Amino acid sequence: MHSYPIYFRCYATEKIIRPTSMVTRNLLTEGWLRNTGRSDNNPHGFLIERWEIIDNHDLKVETR
Repeated sequence: MHSYPIYFRCYATEKIIRPTSMVTRNLLTEGWLRNTGRSDNNPHGFLIERWEIIDNHDLKVETR
């Protein structure tokens, strides 16, 4: 945390469950976090800026 705003990169796997299928996706995003005041609507006190989806492709699709 030596630089500000704080750069982040998120690697995730998401599962979308639909009535007819289940999709597993690879998700890669990045952006910058800036401190803001905490409030009831923003309890962590961060604002995400320049958020970008790098990759969001299907890994597996299963029919139900």
